[in-house]
Amino acid sequence: ARIYCDEGDNVKKGQLLAVLDSKEVSARVKQAEANYNSSISSLKAKEGELLFYENKLKALKVKLSQLKETVASQINIAKENLFLSEKNCEIAKSELMKAKATFERVKKDYLRFKNLYLRRVISEKRFDEIKNAFEVAKQNLESAEKTSKNHQGLLPLQEKNFLWLFLGERRWIY
Repeated sequence: ARIYCDEGDNVKKGQLLAVLDSKEVSARVKQAEANYNSSISSLKAKEGELLFYENKLKALKVKLSQLKETVASQINIAKENLFLSEKNCEIAKSELMKAKATFERVKKDYLRFKNLYLRRVISEKRFDEIKNAFEVAKQNLESAEKTSKNHQGLLPLQEKNFLWLFLGERRWIY
């Protein structure tokens, strides 16, 4: 660049004051254009990245909604299973009590009839009937004890499953 006058000089209209080096200005313009183009490219890349993450967020929201529905469904199933398990325990206890009462009654009959049979007061046929009834009552009692024990064993598992789902759902979804 060349300057033809100093600060404070008197100048006339149309007088050449300075000549700028066009190569330097051209280089600065090219540099500014390159910076602009680079910024536009970066902007487009960031817009693409933003779109990618917005789509990913939408997909995750859909998945979260599905998970909430699945967990809610699992909680309802676990709740129903727990309710059924409690009812099955009650029924099994009731059946066990009936089986015990029946067994005790038939056992008394068996012992009484055995004594009568040994004294030859009743026939062998009648004694066999009572003996069979005693065996059936004994098997029914054993079966009722086993069923009650099984249901009692399942109840804590159903409670644990329900609580695990219920408390876990509260911890991570809300």
